[in-house]
Amino acid sequence: MGKIKRALACGLMAALLASSAAEADVLDRIRVNGLINLGVRVDAPPFSYTSPTGEAFGLAVVLCQSVVARLARQLGRESLEITYVPVNAKGRFEALLSDRTDLHCGPASATLLRRETLDFSLLYFVDGAAAVVRPATYSDVRQIEEGKIGVSAGTTTERMVRAMIAKGALDGTVVTFQSHAHGLQNLARARIDAYFGDSAIMRFQMVANELERDVELLPETFSFEPYALVMKRGESALRLAVDRALSEIYASGEIDRLITQELGDYRLSPLGRAVYRSTDCQTKARATATRNTNWQRPCEETKRVEQLRKVQRQTATLEARPEDREELFAAVRAEDSIVPEQDVKISGSRRIMPPSGRDRFRLESKTEGLSRLLRKQCSNGQTASFVQRRQR
Repeated sequence: MGKIKRALACGLMAALLASSAAEADVLDRIRVNGLINLGVRVDAPPFSYTSPTGEAFGLAVVLCQSVVARLARQLGRESLEITYVPVNAKGRFEALLSDRTDLHCGPASATLLRRETLDFSLLYFVDGAAAVVRPATYSDVRQIEEGKIGVSAGTTTERMVRAMIAKGALDGTVVTFQSHAHGLQNLARARIDAYFGDSAIMRFQMVANELERDVELLPETFSFEPYALVMKRGESALRLAVDRALSEIYASGEIDRLITQELGDYRLSPLGRAVYRSTDCQTKARATATRNTNWQRPCEETKRVEQLRKVQRQTATLEARPEDREELFAAVRAEDSIVPEQDVKISGSRRIMPPSGRDRFRLESKTEGLSRLLRKQCSNGQTASFVQRRQR
């Protein structure tokens, strides 16, 4: 009996050790080999896509690159070599489970069903599925009768559309496509009646495939899609290291630069902005004020600028014609006579794409001059900016 107990104890200890080793296995291998395999979608711009030469681009890709640089420092290495493994929507998770990839960098929603076999990082983007139709056909997808509804195969959107049809909320049959571009092209050619996909991806695909006149995105969203980086279930050490890196990226404000770089003039929803604040809101309070091409922005969004009074350095991202930059600079100083010239600066000029005759730049101040200027936009319910007032 004693031998049996010892054997059972040894077996249990071995199982526990094996389980512990399995959790750290991928991160240990990355540390020893100095190599990490990133899964990248070939067909999901602006989050993850590849060029004809095999180069990887997109918000999820550059975010993973920044994460990997921080992983290297956590592991005590100068750098880590990256191998990009191209995957599609249907095969992306199998690549993780078969150890062909260590981390998936693409638009992947963190769902309870997927958590049975996968682990997810902190969220890095929030989107929702919407419908694309041909102009002057439908203003609401519920108007479709016995239609053909396109989706990308193997996505949460496919499951959502099938569930809507099963419940009678949508009248039609599902047609799957291997890429969003293929699906939208079929919609433009009237081979299907509507195509569903995540809103940000649909907007990008419509522009990239020059379909803006042929199809239109309806405003209603039908799902909540929380994007996260993905790894195999049980890789808790890797997940913690990735989450630590993402927290640093969010707290430092680097995420704003990456979003502007990859998505251009994209306005995040309040929920989308909250993703980056929720990880460590005490680390750094920041405010971003992005003007649209009409030089106006809703007053309810400007209320966030009140937080600028509580931080040491205030930052706003603005759009302006090059000739207006110095006047904006002077306007901030004029709001507070004690603002030293060296405490206000303009940096990071970047031409907006497509060209609009304006530049995007960062305006920073160490005092309340910036917040006072921006709060003026909401005084008396007005949305006029300083530049508009000057031009009258």
